[in-house]
Amino acid sequence: MKTPLVTRIAGLFMISTLIALMISCGVQLSHATTQGRKNSFGTVAYTENPFIYNVGAVLEGRANGDSDLLLKFSPLGTYSEFSEYIQFCGFPHEMFEGKKNPVVLTYSRQAHRIIDGRGCHQLIRVDNMEGQ
Repeated sequence: MKTPLVTRIAGLFMISTLIALMISCGVQLSHATTQGRKNSFGTVAYTENPFIYNVGAVLEGRANGDSDLLLKFSPLGTYSEFSEYIQFCGFPHEMFEGKKNPVVLTYSRQAHRIIDGRGCHQLIRVDNMEGQ
């Protein structure tokens, strides 16, 4: 025979388990996200800068596959052995027309996809460096 205290504790345990299950299902079904949300001005609010700014010289550029651009880039003020390859999604070669070295590349920090083991970034803009 069960005592009323044991029955009451078991009932409270069952009810609290059911409430916890309902809360966790509600969170899952709400499709919560940790991405940047639009504020009252209608713009996305970031907690950290989503772009990389790289200053230097473009040494070479070539198509990588059908639709991507692979650049060999030498950062300003470093030796040539520190050259790096940067891959951009799409083939944004027109952004480099009329530009001369050194240039400032602005591109997305997060790679949008991986091609041949290298991240493919979205190129935002290419600017000439002024006032040398």
